[in-house]
Amino acid sequence: LVSPDQYHILKCVHDLRQLGYKMNKEKFKSIEKLALLKDIWKKFADDRKGLELIMYICLGFEIYEPQIWNGVLKQMIAMSMTQQLSSLVLVLSTRRELLHIPALVSAWTEVIKTPFKHCTKARSFEQEVQLSKTLILLQSCPLSNRLDYIDLTDMCLRLNRPHIAAIFTVYAETKQTAKIIQLLKPYMNDSVKSAVS
Repeated sequence: LVSPDQYHILKCVHDLRQLGYKMNKEKFKSIEKLALLKDIWKKFADDRKGLELIMYICLGFEIYEPQIWNGVLKQMIAMSMTQQLSSLVLVLSTRRELLHIPALVSAWTEVIKTPFKHCTKARSFEQEVQLSKTLILLQSCPLSNRLDYIDLTDMCLRLNRPHIAAIFTVYAETKQTAKIIQLLKPYMNDSVKSAVS
């Protein structure tokens, strides 16, 4: 049987070879990981496989350098790697040293926004389930008070879902809450009023 540590090393070696590195198990074990990460970033920052490998090495060797993760998350957002970001934000948000990096806030915003981007005005059960899951995910976000809810509110209103936009008033900072309420005024009915009050 292969232990989790051995599997991790074998996977890293395999992925490095795919990117053209002449690597074996022994060499990978002995190589200085930060230098390797720097080299992969320099050559493959615009490549999904390269970013996934950086992510995998960092997580496997518990490398939580804010500068590294800020760059990786920015690049993943730029390349619309939302699936990877969805699981990554949950893991990285448990690390106190990363909670202040701007790209983590942006990554959370991207993960929360994505289901709204793929939604349509014509409601379907699948879409409603996905939006509900997103709102549950938002509850677990330790940076929820730093996200941009104005853009999300605009998206909700375009999708004719003011009741969801009203929920954002709970999480938004005071300035954003006032703006959200202004945006919601034309849609105010009893259910929206009760959500924002």
